Amino acid sequence: MTDYNANSPHEVCQGTIRHEEEYFAQFWQHIDILVYFVRRHIAIPRPTWANAGHRIGAQVLRLLIFE
Repeated sequence: MTDYNANSPHEVCQGTIRHEEEYFAQFWQHIDILVYFVRRHIAIPRPTWANAGHRIGAQVLRLLIFE
């Protein structure tokens, strides 16, 4: 998953309010590992993404980039 805008306010997960312009992740049951990527050196997933992943038993990983 890529959060291009780095914690964009237009993200939403299951269990939160959704508006048409927002990104909505579906089919969480098919995710085993979620790697959160942002174009920064350290990427920390938003709590809504981490909680949704952990609810279904998926690993939610952070990303650390060395350039």
